Amino acid sequence: MQSHTVSQTNQTAIRSNRFVHFLKKNYSLYLMILPGVLIFFLFSYLPIFGLLMAFENYSPVRGFFGSEWVGLKHFIDFFKDPYLGRITKNTIAFGVWGLALFPFPVIFALLLNEVKNTRYKKIVQSISVFPFFISMVILVGLIRDLLDPTTGVVTLLSYFTGSEMTDLLADPSAYRSIFGISGLWNTIGFSSILYLAAIAGINQEMYESAVMDGAGRFKQMWYITVPSIMPTVTLLFIMQIGAFLSSANSTGSDFQRNLLMYNPLTYETADTVGTYVYRAGIEGVSASYSTAVNFVFSVVSTLLVLFANQVSKRLGKASLF
Repeated sequence: MQSHTVSQTNQTAIRSNRFVHFLKKNYSLYLMILPGVLIFFLFSYLPIFGLLMAFENYSPVRGFFGSEWVGLKHFIDFFKDPYLGRITKNTIAFGVWGLALFPFPVIFALLLNEVKNTRYKKIVQSISVFPFFISMVILVGLIRDLLDPTTGVVTLLSYFTGSEMTDLLADPSAYRSIFGISGLWNTIGFSSILYLAAIAGINQEMYESAVMDGAGRFKQMWYITVPSIMPTVTLLFIMQIGAFLSSANSTGSDFQRNLLMYNPLTYETADTVGTYVYRAGIEGVSASYSTAVNFVFSVVSTLLVLFANQVSKRLGKASLF
């Protein structure tokens, strides 16, 4: 018994020495990743502590521990809110638009991969990626200028239709379409980069064998390229489902673009959880209520990711975990 205890102690000491030796050998690598880990902790994990505000009447003067604790009051108020139906419906509608537009970057990457002229291919890719790096304020400014009923490009339509153009950004029925198309214009080039990278990793011998068997370019794409990048497409689709309620996220690009584009005339179809939380929390000075609303939709987004990941795993496809 004593010898067994001594043996376990020796094994523990050996493992400890190996670990210390490993740290000494690779300490420079750990020092390199330390700033990233600290930034990730400070801006991604530490703010989770702020969820306490959802359960209290938060006061900046009193702080987290001095504010009045109210429990589930703000959650109950949210589910009784008369605007709950409208913002939920609009948020889901924006999420459906996101899923409907998801295949377009994949299609764009497949078509771009078929372009054999390298120079033309680089030019097209650069032009498509450029909108992603434009400031969101400038991007929305361009959209407003293009859709201006007096000086915008859309005024050209009036010459062909003979009718007077209206302000499309003030039209509730047209707002979601404009929002979805502008989002696709903003992200299609950048999103396609991941698919092009996956296509670049496909074994070229598969294409050579297909050519020898008489397969044309379309069949090569359909039977080789598409199945080969499907794991990447599946993973990104799961992440897209997680972003289904991205317009509810007060830090997402969808929220920023919506906040800059919408106005009281389009609240009927444009007001989402994110914009509503902004008005309630910032303009209405109700941080606790807005935190509770965000918390509810964050939980729903997490459940959607878990559900989509589990379905993908059951179907034998790629999964996040």
